[in-house]
Amino acid sequence: MGSFTNSFHWALDVAQLVEQIQFGYCWMKTYGSWCEEGLKEDPKPYSTYPLVSYFGDNCIVGIHSCKDKLALMIWSYYCAFDPTKKEEILTYRDILKRFRYPVKYALEIKGRKEFLGVLENLNTSDFKQIEKYRHQKIHRVDPQIIMGKIANFHYREYRFPILNEKDKKGWENSLNTSDSEFIELMEKNSTFNGIQYMSKRLRESLFEYSEISISMNECMKSLFKSVGECFVILDKRLYTKDKNIKS
Repeated sequence: MGSFTNSFHWALDVAQLVEQIQFGYCWMKTYGSWCEEGLKEDPKPYSTYPLVSYFGDNCIVGIHSCKDKLALMIWSYYCAFDPTKKEEILTYRDILKRFRYPVKYALEIKGRKEFLGVLENLNTSDFKQIEKYRHQKIHRVDPQIIMGKIANFHYREYRFPILNEKDKKGWENSLNTSDSEFIELMEKNSTFNGIQYMSKRLRESLFEYSEISISMNECMKSLFKSVGECFVILDKRLYTKDKNIKS
C-alpha cells in the first residue's frame, strides 16, 4: 500500500492546477470573444492573436498535466514511489493500463474499480486532441491557435531533402500534373548544390480556436468532475477507515 500523506501532496498539486486551468481558459475566452467581435466588423480569412494562443496554451498544458497528476495521486495511494526518480514516475496511460489489467503487471489492486471508472472518463477524443497539442508543443514546431479556418491560413513551408525514390514519387504526385516539361522545370528549381528539396506545409501546428476551445471546455468538465470524485473516494478511504473496500 502507498502512503496516505503522498496522496495528499498530489491532491494539493491537482487543486492548484485546477485553478490555473480555469484562469487560462477564462482569459483565452475573453480575448477570443474580443477577436471574434472584431472579425465581424472587419472580416478576414483568418487571424492570429498572441494572447489567445498564450492563455490557451497555458490552459491546454495545464489540462494535460492535471490529468497525469490526478492519475499519480491515485497511484500514490497504492504505491509509495519516489517522484524524484524519472523511472518511477508513470504517465496517465501507464497507470490506466495497470488499473485495466493488474494481473498482466503482477499487481493486486484492492478497490481499483472506483478509480478505474474515474480514469476511463479522461480517455476521450477531446483529451486526445489535448494530447496532440501538447505533443506538438514539446516535440514539434510550436502550435498556434488561429481565429478562422486552417484552410485559409498562409502556411509556413518547411524544406527537407529528397533522399529516396519513395520521397521523389511523393513529390511528383504532389505537383498534380503529368506534364514532363513542367516536372523537369520544378525539379531544376528545387535543386541546390546537387540536392533536390521538397516543401511541406506545417498544418499539424495549427489549431482552430472554434474547435480547440470546445475540446478544452469538454476536457475541463470531465477533469473537474473526476477530480471531485477522486477527492471524495480518498476522503472516504483515508478518514473513515473503510475496511470493506471492494475490488
